[in-house]
Amino acid sequence: MKLATDMSEAEYQAARAAMVRQSREAPAVVRVKAEPTAAPKDRIDAELKSLATGAGLIDMDGLKLADLSKVKINEAGEVEGAAEVMDALKKAKPYLFGGASTSSSHRPPPPPGKQTKHVMDMTAEEYATARAEMIRACTPSRY
Repeated sequence: MKLATDMSEAEYQAARAAMVRQSREAPAVVRVKAEPTAAPKDRIDAELKSLATGAGLIDMDGLKLADLSKVKINEAGEVEGAAEVMDALKKAKPYLFGGASTSSSHRPPPPPGKQTKHVMDMTAEEYATARAEMIRACTPSRY
């Protein structure tokens, strides 16, 4: 390769144009090749994390112990085999799992056993009994 000082102006401009053209084309080729290989892994990871959270996995590092060779993306773009891998991990290493969780922060309704009665619906005797129970529950014990 010649140095820029040894080239004529026309050679310099031609070399510069070739380098600019090459730099514009190269990143597009690299991006096209990189995206298809990165996307499936990200989709598989997201699906596994979602299933792990639902199954009650205590620590997401436990996913590193799973055999991911059976997890594939089908032609429709859906992740297949992730549920089976999670079930196998849960059977093989149950200590990694706590109770199943949901993303809902809503508290479940109280059990139907003991229903509280509204004060306006109580008789005088029921009110006195309920008031005494509440005072007893709120008063600290002396011992």
